[in-house]
Amino acid sequence: MCPGNVISGGVNSLLNLCTSLNRNGFSAKIFFYNVDNEIINSHIVQSYNIEQYNGELDLESNIIIVPETQTVRIKSFKKAIKVVYWLGLLYYYKNPEWKFPFNYKIIRKLIACHSYAGHSNGFFELTKRRLNEYAKSKINIWTEDYIHLSNSYFVTEFCKNKGAKYAYTIQNPVHDEFYEAEVNKKREKYILLGQRSSYIFMWFMRLVFKEYKVFKLKRMSHAEVVKYLSQSAIFIELGINHGRDRLPREAALLGNVVFMNRRGSSSNKADYNLDEYYILKNNIFNYFKIIRKVKNALSNYNEHLERQSEFRQQLIDEKNNFDANVKQVFNKLTTNLKI
Repeated sequence: MCPGNVISGGVNSLLNLCTSLNRNGFSAKIFFYNVDNEIINSHIVQSYNIEQYNGELDLESNIIIVPETQTVRIKSFKKAIKVVYWLGLLYYYKNPEWKFPFNYKIIRKLIACHSYAGHSNGFFELTKRRLNEYAKSKINIWTEDYIHLSNSYFVTEFCKNKGAKYAYTIQNPVHDEFYEAEVNKKREKYILLGQRSSYIFMWFMRLVFKEYKVFKLKRMSHAEVVKYLSQSAIFIELGINHGRDRLPREAALLGNVVFMNRRGSSSNKADYNLDEYYILKNNIFNYFKIIRKVKNALSNYNEHLERQSEFRQQLIDEKNNFDANVKQVFNKLTTNLKI
């Protein structure tokens, strides 16, 4: 089951998984909901060449895979095997299937909780975490009725700690075109920021790097993202990593020196094989240290690019091993459940 009204990292992950299952001998089809014909007929979606499914969903012969934000769609299934596909943690706690009054957006914003990726135990974070859990308690996805798949070892560990009996990690690749880029080429004066980096940090960077164009990769088309990542030298994501974001991986493959916030999955080398130098502590008192590192990376671009070669190789290996990992996980899954 896949949203049909958006192109995102989650959609690409679901389509990748569906394609790989078919290559591995499973019969996998896609069921779009919230359909926007322009989206599902777009070049990116059509390039996967996946057959759509329009039949009955709740059948004993079906394994239904649904994004973590849409578990409400399979809560009433009695026959099909239910699989939750996690792209991250944050949006599960910000999306519907909420009890009153948490079904109102303004309330959800007030209790938005980042401690799932940051491990904060402050009073307000703990309070918000409890409110989040209460709001979600209508649907208990931590029972044996649910299987959990994730793109991130960090998220898989979270699911196991919550009590999930079956939790597996399959690190999926990004779109094919990102693996075909020329890494060592002349770069423009761009410094790119991830979607969750703060506007305060962006303002600070613009103040220091006046000769560079500093901006967020936000509300852009796929073609624009590829264009700017292919031309820039530095990509920084100071937002909290609740899963395994697509943009840092795409940036690395297109020749950017990548810096990330240390909170969440980026602190896990199995998810992001980056040297500690590139994992930043995000607070305003640390901005000058971040600036020094960015200046060093701009002045010694080729050296830093080489230091991140293991990260790029990790991403290439994930693509090359993706089908084998899918086969291994789903063979184990179907054997454990005697399907």
